[in-house]
Amino acid sequence: MRVSEKEKAALRRHGKISKVVKEAINLYLDSARSRETFKRLKELQQAENITTTTREEAALIREDRHR
Repeated sequence: MRVSEKEKAALRRHGKISKVVKEAINLYLDSARSRETFKRLKELQQAENITTTTREEAALIREDRHR
């Protein structure tokens, strides 16, 4: 998270940020990133409707196992 110099000065006026607040901010940012990631994944899944046969699926699984 980037904080401008003006925001840093405002934070210094109020003292140090507690560990709990820092953790809460990090959790919020992580959840926001997760929501954005899932939203993007959903968009991609809707855009590309790929169908495969059972044999193709089995071949893809075998290929992944050998990596």
